[in-house]
Amino acid sequence: KHMDILEIPYKAYANLPSLFEIYQKAADMSCKVMLTGQTGNTTVSYGYSEHIFFDLFYHHRYILFLRYLNHYCKHLRISRKQTLLNCIHLFQDEKKQQKLNNYDYVPDNPFLSETLKQYPTAKRMQQVGLPSGNSSLTLAKKYRRLLWLQAMFTYLGELDTKAGLQFGVLLRDPTRDMRILSFCRHLPYHLFAHNGTPRWLIRGNFRDILPTGLLDDWMRFGVQNSDYHQRFMRDWSRIYPTLSTHLLSPELSKYVCLDSVHSFCERSDTTLTNDQELETMYATFLEILYRFLIN
Repeated sequence: KHMDILEIPYKAYANLPSLFEIYQKAADMSCKVMLTGQTGNTTVSYGYSEHIFFDLFYHHRYILFLRYLNHYCKHLRISRKQTLLNCIHLFQDEKKQQKLNNYDYVPDNPFLSETLKQYPTAKRMQQVGLPSGNSSLTLAKKYRRLLWLQAMFTYLGELDTKAGLQFGVLLRDPTRDMRILSFCRHLPYHLFAHNGTPRWLIRGNFRDILPTGLLDDWMRFGVQNSDYHQRFMRDWSRIYPTLSTHLLSPELSKYVCLDSVHSFCERSDTTLTNDQELETMYATFLEILYRFLIN
C-alpha cells in the first residue's frame, strides 16, 4: 500500500556522524532518555535578523525596520548606509521571488538520469506544502505555516525513532513541545530578532545563564558540521575508491547519467577541491541511494 510521506534522507547526513557518536556515548553511559534540540532553530532559537528585517520592509514598517537596522549595525560596527543599500537590493529581488510559485523546476543534481528527473518530486513537495526553494528569506506568514508542516515532523520523527532504536536511547526534543510551538506561532514575528538582535529569545533572555561571549557574538561560525567538505578533502584518498565504485555500480546504472559520473570521477581522481563541494554533496546523495538499493 502506498504511503503518502515525504522522506528526506539527506537532510542531516552531514550531522549524523557526530550525532551517532553522541548517542553511542550516551548509551555506553547507560543513558535511557536523551534530550535533543532539532526544532530549536525554528522555535526558541529562531530569528536571523535578515528575515525579520525583510518582513518589516515587506509590510512597510519602515521606521521599526530602520531602528532595528541601526542597532544591528552599531553592535557589529558596520556601515549603516552600506548595509541599508544591501538590504534594499536584496529585499527587492526577494519580493519578486516571493510572488513566484515555481514548482516547474528540474532537479539540479547533474548525476541523475532522465529516469529520476521524471519522478514527480516537485509535485510531491507542493502537495505536502514544502517551499520550492526559490526564496531565501522567510516572511511571518510562511514561518507560521512551516512551523506546523507535517512533512517536517514526519522526517524528524522517523530519524528519532530509528536512531533511538539503533542505540537503545529514547530521544526527546523539548523544543518540539506543543506549548513551545504554540508560543512561537503566536509570538509577534519581529520579536524573534527584537531590536535587530539575532535569536533574541535566547540572547535577550538568558544573560544570567549563557556566557556573554556566546550571546554577544552574532556572526555565524562553526554551524554544526558545515565543515564536512573539508573533511571529505582531507580523507579523499580513502573515500574516493569506494565512492567511485558505488557510483559506477550496476545497482545505480539506470538511475545515473554515466557521462556526468565519469566526468566527476576523472576530475576528482586524485584530489578533491573546494569548488567541488556541491558536486560532492550530490554524489553523496547517490551513495545513500546505493546503500538503500543494496539493503
